[in-house]
Amino acid sequence: LISIDIIGKVHGIDGYHDKVRKCGELLGIDTTGIQARTNKLQEKIFSLNESPSQATPKPKAPILDKMKAWHDNLHLGLPYLQARGISEELATRFKLGFDPQYPVRKGVTWQALIIPCTKTSCFVRNTDKKSNDRYRMNGSSSLFRGNKIPKADRPVFIVEGAFDALSILEAGGEAVALGSTSNINKLIEFLSFDTNKPKHPLLLCLDDDEAGKDALQKLEEQLQAMQIKHRVAPLPDDYKDANDFLINDRQHFTDWVQNHQLSDEDSLDSEKDDYV
Repeated sequence: LISIDIIGKVHGIDGYHDKVRKCGELLGIDTTGIQARTNKLQEKIFSLNESPSQATPKPKAPILDKMKAWHDNLHLGLPYLQARGISEELATRFKLGFDPQYPVRKGVTWQALIIPCTKTSCFVRNTDKKSNDRYRMNGSSSLFRGNKIPKADRPVFIVEGAFDALSILEAGGEAVALGSTSNINKLIEFLSFDTNKPKHPLLLCLDDDEAGKDALQKLEEQLQAMQIKHRVAPLPDDYKDANDFLINDRQHFTDWVQNHQLSDEDSLDSEKDDYV
């Protein structure tokens, strides 16, 4: 074996390419292709070290194109949405979509409803009610409409599922969905920045099951420690989540949402009016 560095030292050559060329001469090898590949590698490394303004723009995320195609198929998912109490107007407003053959794994596809979460992620909901495998996250796990918390001009409901958030939006309220109780830390991390603090109390309305109750306790403790105003918005005993309430009693659900979203001052005025 011959070391390129040794050849360079013996012949007084410093440059890497000159060392390679000399090695080729001694061994009778054409080094043109080797040098070309080396040049390309160096160019690639240089481009990665460039400042963001000089670097080659990243290609458009493929999921953006998929979201447009899914939204174009929204009409296929309208019967399912209507059964869940969600109007076409709201679905169009939030760019919901549908994929009749969403690939889950090899040989398995869903007729899936798509709920965009960010520009590069979305919730995927299997519309087959008989299946226990119903949820997927396409892209990084994110809060649904989390950026609305500091902008809202009224209290914001914090719910688990995207359909619960859509249900509250359907009733004229404001809501953010965790996507999963495991995303509580994402919400706390988001709220830890001063610019993301809510102007009005957060309304905690998690699912009425063991996971939801445990998550609610944890979330209350964290919000208390952060001195963020909040209050629990308990569901009536007959319903497991906000969407279940909407489906079964739309009018009372709408009244429930509106009453809970009154600000503290408005609540006092309302109670005073009721008393009078």
